[in-house]
Amino acid sequence: MFIISKRNLMIQRPGENPYIIRKDYVGEIPEDIASHWLVRAAINDGTIATPQGKKDADLENADQEAAKKAEQSDIRPDAKNNTEQADMDGKENGKCSSKK
Repeated sequence: MFIISKRNLMIQRPGENPYIIRKDYVGEIPEDIASHWLVRAAINDGTIATPQGKKDADLENADQEAAKKAEQSDIRPDAKNNTEQADMDGKENGKCSSKK
């Protein structure tokens, strides 16, 4: 299975060394690892993207879709506060942050 990983993952395998998927890894993983419950959960929440093709456009689209899913499923309170703070910074004093 061809994947793009957004986070580090360590997959435990019985009787063998753990399989490590590094952050920003782009490439193939073995089928036994692809069927592991942790990898399946990471695919569902956007931590791992699985593009259908291996062309650059396919990879970029899958990367953007995974980033959106990961942002939506991020329940950390500090992540939401950072987003809200960035929104507030742009709206201070009624000024827009863009330059003309």
